[in-house]
Amino acid sequence: MGYMQVKQSSVKGDRPVCPRDEAHRVHRHGSYEHYVGCERNSKKESVPRFLCVGCWLTISVVPDTRLPYRSLGLDVLWRWFDWQFCDAQGPPALTEKERDCAKRTLRSFESHSPTLKEALGQIVKDVGASTGSLWRVLLRLSKLEPILHFLQTRLKPLDRAGGKRGFSLVGTYRCLVPPPLFSG
Repeated sequence: MGYMQVKQSSVKGDRPVCPRDEAHRVHRHGSYEHYVGCERNSKKESVPRFLCVGCWLTISVVPDTRLPYRSLGLDVLWRWFDWQFCDAQGPPALTEKERDCAKRTLRSFESHSPTLKEALGQIVKDVGASTGSLWRVLLRLSKLEPILHFLQTRLKPLDRAGGKRGFSLVGTYRCLVPPPLFSG
């Protein structure tokens, strides 16, 4: 048993393949609701879930416009980061709660940036010491969605317990990598 998230863009057809074994059958397994904003009255979006009947892995297919465990969409976070790091005209129009969410996400990105720089290695070799310089280099490389897809699918660091975690822009998360099968 286990749980993981995949991005919508990685799904070919009407369902994801099992990340452990492509030969396993994957069936629709309901959905859950996710808030689209930080306000209590924010609308919700449905996130479809699938179950691999070969290894009992639950797979959630999250929209490409979302980061794990974040309520604000990438479009809002992109504008907030641009305002912080690229001298954009001004901050995006956000409510107080949305600003707090954006600030927390920015702090996570800042604390995660040394790990990102190390993991991306030669891709960002000319990045200076500041988090803003990392952001500007990432923007020059590509749009944000392909960067997030690359981070999740190509970089898999080991955590202290020896399990793998998938990279995101603001952290490394176990939900981005299939958990190991337990034998016995």
